[in-house]
Amino acid sequence: MKKDIRAYVKACLLCQINKTNFKLTKQPIEITTTADQPFERLALDVVGPLPLTETGNKFILTMQDDLTKFSFAEAIPNYKASTITKVLTKIITCFGIPKTILSDQGADFMSQLIKDLTKVFKTKHISTTPYYPQIHGTLERSHLTLKDYHYVKSDQTDWNEHLLFAMFSYNTSIHKTTNFTPYKLLFCFKAYLLSSIT
Repeated sequence: MKKDIRAYVKACLLCQINKTNFKLTKQPIEITTTADQPFERLALDVVGPLPLTETGNKFILTMQDDLTKFSFAEAIPNYKASTITKVLTKIITCFGIPKTILSDQGADFMSQLIKDLTKVFKTKHISTTPYYPQIHGTLERSHLTLKDYHYVKSDQTDWNEHLLFAMFSYNTSIHKTTNFTPYKLLFCFKAYLLSSIT
């Protein structure tokens, strides 16, 4: 089946035009510190605008654990601080409060609401340099994966229905930085996949 899928994608002109070819063109930035445990440091970013879905979403809020590279993607209608805070609260109530939240310097992340949230949870907020995605390195790589996974046509309006599958695919694929799947690093066992059945 994989062979058939590869052949189909190679024959699809739109797939080839829009596929991201990830090639390292510069030396990677060295990260001097790494989190000691999962969800100690959480990176956030917003992708979009994308075609408007039937449910009114046109952005994706992406979040990634610094240690395991486990990533989440949530379809959102806007990137107001209240929207981002609501999604972030879901993560916090599942995995605990991160010591550090890493984001770009966009006004949405620097808003008073995010400052209040980080103050309440005693979380440090670190802003990266705008328009310098290398700082967000691995999170930006997950964006490329989302782009490859979702692109079918430019006016696609059901992309939000595929987010869970795209992120499951990302989280169960070996990450080049760690040589493990984010899923295994977070949960300490391999995900049960259909490809595991023999």
